[in-house]
Amino acid sequence: MEHEDEPDWEHPPAYVESEWLRIINDRLTSDRLLTNTRIYKKRALKKSLVIDTWQCLFDPASTPDDWLTLPGVLVGKRPERRAGVPHSLRQRRA
Repeated sequence: MEHEDEPDWEHPPAYVESEWLRIINDRLTSDRLLTNTRIYKKRALKKSLVIDTWQCLFDPASTPDDWLTLPGVLVGKRPERRAGVPHSLRQRRA
């Protein structure tokens, strides 16, 4: 482990938030894509199920009606990305 000799070490809050947003956005994107009936036919997720699952994260007044078809919907935030640095290296270089 990189910080095993530092018992008080913690990930920086900005990194934790960025990772959380990335993971949640990945899952939301997966659920959104799985509603596509052209690709998944009868196995597609029902749009109402995805909407009901994720509605707690959105402000209805500022969320477009067609948010299932839009990428990067989660609170309009995207994880911080450093140009040219692959995800797996970002935490090591931070």
